[in-house]
Amino acid sequence: MKHGYARISKKQSFDKQIDILVSEGVRAENISKEASTKSGTQLTKRIDKLQKGDTLVVAALDRLSRDYKKTEELLKAIIKKEATAFIVKGNKEIKSESDILSVILPDVLCEMHDGKAY
Repeated sequence: MKHGYARISKKQSFDKQIDILVSEGVRAENISKEASTKSGTQLTKRIDKLQKGDTLVVAALDRLSRDYKKTEELLKAIIKKEATAFIVKGNKEIKSESDILSVILPDVLCEMHDGKAY
């Protein structure tokens, strides 16, 4: 089963992310939405619902979290449930811990290069 998660910042609309998730085959009733001011409770609940073979679809990696350590923890939780994470932006499928490194590392290196990592 495909599940979706959309997270927005203040004054943004969920519409674009929801459209992306639906176009990837996620049914509207299987999408959790959350404003960035929340603590990630909807994402945690959605991950808890995952079963072996399920896929959690997000529009972009930073929709899971803007913190790399937290992103890694969330992806590991998905893998532990024997589920897959699919990041639409970049067409990235994460099924194992080695996949996590291949997805997160390029973003970290880009930020270091741009002087944003600290």
